[in-house]
Amino acid sequence: MIDEILKVRTSIFQAVSAATAPAWMGLELTMSQMKGLRTLAYHGPVTVSRVADALKIGLPTASQLVDRLVQAGLAERGVDPDDRRRILVRLSKRGQQLHDRLSQGPQQFRFWLQRMSAEDLEALHRGYVALARIAVGGNDDAAPAEEPPRRGLHVRSQ
Repeated sequence: MIDEILKVRTSIFQAVSAATAPAWMGLELTMSQMKGLRTLAYHGPVTVSRVADALKIGLPTASQLVDRLVQAGLAERGVDPDDRRRILVRLSKRGQQLHDRLSQGPQQFRFWLQRMSAEDLEALHRGYVALARIAVGGNDDAAPAEEPPRRGLHVRSQ
C-alpha cells in the first residue's frame, strides 16, 4: 500500500510540475536570485541582514543579491516605517507576480480537489491529517509496525 501511495504521489507531483512548467521555462534567474525571491516572498519585507541569515550567506553577498533583484525590477528597497534608519527589502509588484506564476501548483491542486467527491475528499483529509500529525510530531525515530496493516494505513499512537 505504501509503494502504491508513493507512486500516486509522484504522479501528482509530475502533474503539478507540468502545470507550472511554462512559468519556469521562461525564467532567467540564477539559483541565488531564485532563493532571494523566495526568501522575500515568505519573509519580506526584511532587512538585507535577514536575507543573509535566511540564505546562510554573508552580508556583502546578500547585499549584491538584493541589488541584482532590484535592478531586475523584482524587488524594491524602502524605509522601515517603524524605524526610518532601517532599510527593508520587499518584492516589487513584478516580483510578486513572478512568484505567483511560479507557485501555481496550489491553485491547480485546489482545482483538482474541487472535482473530487465528498467521500474521497473526506478520506484524503483524514489521511493528510494523520500524515501531518506524524510529520509535525517528529515521529522519525519510531520503529515501523511489525506487521503491515492489511486494510488501509495504520497510524500508531504513542
